[in-house]
Amino acid sequence: MPTEFTYKLMPELPAPPDWLLNQIDYNAQPEVNNIGAMGRRVLTDWDGYAGPATKNIRRAFVDEYDTWIRENITKDFQNCSLMYCRNYNDAPSTGAHTDYTRDYILMYNVQTGGPDAELVFWQEEGKPLIRERGCEIGTKANLKKIDGIVGPAGVWYLANGRILHSTEKVIDLRLNFQISFDTSTPWT
Repeated sequence: MPTEFTYKLMPELPAPPDWLLNQIDYNAQPEVNNIGAMGRRVLTDWDGYAGPATKNIRRAFVDEYDTWIRENITKDFQNCSLMYCRNYNDAPSTGAHTDYTRDYILMYNVQTGGPDAELVFWQEEGKPLIRERGCEIGTKANLKKIDGIVGPAGVWYLANGRILHSTEKVIDLRLNFQISFDTSTPWT
């Protein structure tokens, strides 16, 4: 069972090297995940907005990324990917959700999505903090914000994927390296 932290900054971990960052296609606009499973979320009432949520697309990256992760971060992980978050329709949020295929995610934002883009953690009224995988909530009516962090930029951070979370106020590309962990990590 996951512990009940929302996120942890991991400043002791090394930043991705320039040679790896230089291989990113910042103009890519992927439409389909090829790592993990995720449908297209719909917001039913998010601060008055109803419609498609901000889109998160995880993609496999170059083989050198896997190698660098194994040599510099950890040898024990489920998979690693590059996540593109784009707001095509002025949606205010990705919608509150728990992840489908993992309990923890180690991330490094290459681009944060804008100066106010925030990773927010929620608790649904009358429900436990730690939820089942694949839970999606399209309305904020019964949600209470329990934690959040703008960005962060320039640091790895570990997030608990079994607590409802969303990315809010994305106005530009939010692009991050992600390392997925099934039920535990070297830091939990």
